[in-house]
Amino acid sequence: MKTLMLEIRGMHCDGCVDQITSRLHAMPGVGAVLVDLMSRTAEVEIDERNCQARALVLCIQRTGFPVDGYRVAESV
Repeated sequence: MKTLMLEIRGMHCDGCVDQITSRLHAMPGVGAVLVDLMSRTAEVEIDERNCQARALVLCIQRTGFPVDGYRVAESV
């Protein structure tokens, strides 16, 4: 599993967070999802055999939110 951090624009309420969270959870290969309104980020755990970063970006964009970029999240 790999964890990606995506930078999302346009979120302004908990409804936006819920919408993005539910869409990401519905994708094959996606595990844990944490969308944060304050930092405007989504931390998404993926199985790279079934899901790629580009698919996450497209999913969020199709939900109506621009994605400024993504990176592999640092391990703690």
